[in-house]
Amino acid sequence: MFLGVILVLAGLLLLYYGAEYLVTGSSRLALSMGVRPLVVGLTVVAFATSMPELLVSLFAAVRGASAMAAGNVIGSNIANIGLILGVAALITTDETKGLCQEGRIALGAVAPVPMRAREAEAVLRGKALNDPVIDLASERASGEASPVTDIRASEGYRREMIRALTGRALRQALDNIEG
Repeated sequence: MFLGVILVLAGLLLLYYGAEYLVTGSSRLALSMGVRPLVVGLTVVAFATSMPELLVSLFAAVRGASAMAAGNVIGSNIANIGLILGVAALITTDETKGLCQEGRIALGAVAPVPMRAREAEAVLRGKALNDPVIDLASERASGEASPVTDIRASEGYRREMIRALTGRALRQALDNIEG
């Protein structure tokens, strides 16, 4: 019993430090070669963080538990998407002029705690929502977040995702208003 606990703890420590070393080293190598952070996040970091799931799925498939292998892959991808970051946007417009009266942009998993992108919200206030305004608000949201690099994603990847998802959320909110 005691040996089993020690082995599990040692395995967890090795997994954590191995993943940290792999992601950090791979990201630094790719960035030093001039590869954009988004590409690093989509390839090197994504592959490295999927290694445990790949091994579990491989062992499950070899043992004939294909349902477990499929569930492991699908579940881990859903969890990784939700854990990397989340963006929510709420906007109200003046019905007569179509100008944004108020905007709220909430960012999750991009700072030590969930945060509002207040600078991005200020960009929206009093303006007609169009692509240049939405793009500027998305850039501001990306700039004011405090993402970290961890085993799930790099800082650069998270910033790119904040920009892209903020734009997508604002466009979706606008589409909902326009009906």
